[in-house]
Amino acid sequence: MMQKKIAAGLAVLLAAGTILGGCGESGAAGNDSVSDAAGNEAAALTEAKTTPYGRYPETITYTLAKMTGVNNSNLPEGETYEDNAYTRLIREIINVQNEDVYENYKGYKDDIDTIIKNAVIDSLKDSVTGFCADNPTPKKIISYKSKTISSGRLYPAYHKDTTINGYIDRFKIEDEDYIEMLSTLFVLMTREKQQTENVGENEIFEFIFKTEDISEFIGSVNNNTSRWGDTFFIKTDKNESPVSCPGENCKIKYKSDRCASYTDADGHKHYYCKGHPYCPINHTEKKVSLYKVTDYYDKSIEEIYNFSEAEKERYNLSKTIISMLIEEYGSEAEGA
Repeated sequence: MMQKKIAAGLAVLLAAGTILGGCGESGAAGNDSVSDAAGNEAAALTEAKTTPYGRYPETITYTLAKMTGVNNSNLPEGETYEDNAYTRLIREIINVQNEDVYENYKGYKDDIDTIIKNAVIDSLKDSVTGFCADNPTPKKIISYKSKTISSGRLYPAYHKDTTINGYIDRFKIEDEDYIEMLSTLFVLMTREKQQTENVGENEIFEFIFKTEDISEFIGSVNNNTSRWGDTFFIKTDKNESPVSCPGENCKIKYKSDRCASYTDADGHKHYYCKGHPYCPINHTEKKVSLYKVTDYYDKSIEEIYNFSEAEKERYNLSKTIISMLIEEYGSEAEGA
């Protein structure tokens, strides 16, 4: 049963031509071209390809959908399908290592969660807390917007951090978001590689996404541009001033039946009439927002990143493959 699962998963990936794992440890892999500048490495690579026990100069990684078996296939305690006596021997002799695509996906998912928490969620909350803590006079306003929440203008902002940070904590990444993000990144990095190597858009490469790639595609607060275009999440934390306070919270000043003026503590003169709200335009408003890029622009991934027809196909195929892996092996991982 285990071998059938491996074969089935691998067949799907090979047929699709979009394996998410790849060859080499540096991030890029794929085509068999040999660097003209590395003579010794070229010779070693040729020997590895043409002899049974030739050692590859750089680690070659072959990718399997997922390996499972009853009782961990009776492997010794502490051994895994990727790290056991056999895989270590193979790596030592010919420098080849197997990898589990589903485990790769979980690793990428963990990377996304960590970066979102540190670079986005915690950063936004720290900024909000600092803004709302210092408010000796009610001259601060704060607001928050996401796909599902619009707080309105909260005035004064003093101690409103509990409310706003609670909204920020409610921003969740769903399974579909991880799948869309990795599939989009795969298409964009493929496009980038095609342009760099001056090849057609039907040329396919394999990638092991580095943490740096994922981090750049997520970005940080107020940094919503990557080398591929917009980041996958749009997150802003901007202060605007001077602004007036919300009218319903302003005092009503009376002096006489005639229009009159009022000089504030900063020495500025303001004019008002009986019954009219008086509010000096000297407030600061912090506007916080957090969206997935598709929700921010109300457009599809294909539109935002200007996918060609071939790229649309590649994107949808990649999503299908990852979804199949999750459906097939996710429940097993959760029950383990």
